[in-house]
Amino acid sequence: MPVILSKIVRRKIVVPSSQSVSVRFETKDLKPNHKHQTMSLDTTIRAVQKKLGVTVDGQPGPETWGAIHLAVVGKNPAPSASLDTIVRAVQKKLGAFEDGNPGPETWAAIHLAVVGKNAQDVKKGNDTPSLTGEGKPADSRSEGNIATLLPRVRPFARALIEKAANQGIIIKVTSGTRSFAEQDELFAQGRTKPGKRVSNARGGFSNHNFGIAFDVTIFKGSTDPEKAKTPVFESPVYKAIGALGTELGLEWGGNWKTIVDEPHFQLRPGWAADLRESDMLAELRERKDSGKDFFA
Repeated sequence: MPVILSKIVRRKIVVPSSQSVSVRFETKDLKPNHKHQTMSLDTTIRAVQKKLGVTVDGQPGPETWGAIHLAVVGKNPAPSASLDTIVRAVQKKLGAFEDGNPGPETWAAIHLAVVGKNAQDVKKGNDTPSLTGEGKPADSRSEGNIATLLPRVRPFARALIEKAANQGIIIKVTSGTRSFAEQDELFAQGRTKPGKRVSNARGGFSNHNFGIAFDVTIFKGSTDPEKAKTPVFESPVYKAIGALGTELGLEWGGNWKTIVDEPHFQLRPGWAADLRESDMLAELRERKDSGKDFFA
């Protein structure tokens, strides 16, 4: 099956408060031009490392980022500068999205600046996405729910909150990991217990049961996340948030074909990239029973 690439365009979502939010959506599937070979992100990073004369291993650490900062910004980073600060300085200089989390867009810009030519189309492999550092701490409610997620997922939740805030959107993580028993309670609601149906998944059949998924809610009422108390459950702005999440490498429930769940995000393990949801959940249940790492 040929690799499918996505064309990125900018659109505007109009927020109910008449504030415009500029976001980027994946809109049209394109077949790659086979006149040039696609390359992995690892290959792009290695090309940059080779050009800079640092260790070529595809794993950019302080040595690589220090050399990139010197080449792009024109000076060595301050001795006390954190990796997040260094990455953001490079992104700002290159005009890439400034979030401290270098993805394909940032690396393509670095490749052009350092190597002197455009990187070939970057093809995502089956490795689980990862982010540098823990991310900027979020509001107290979000942090309480983020703490229930697996450590590898937590930076993604914080990065999504920060990306949304940079667009003038306040979101909070309002649901994180649930036990099988808690999931069964939700499933019973609207069936054997009073209330509206809120879940179609029994315990063990939701990604929330494995620490890889979280839900967000838009809040209004203040520009301070701690003081914004009015939830907005239905809004076209959720599509803007979905676009920001997919940029980070998260899977967005708004892209699902059967049950569309716009507040939902999850970090799909690399080994499950081509699996059906039911097959991935079956494997996650087995890994939970055996104690095996969900991302290994």
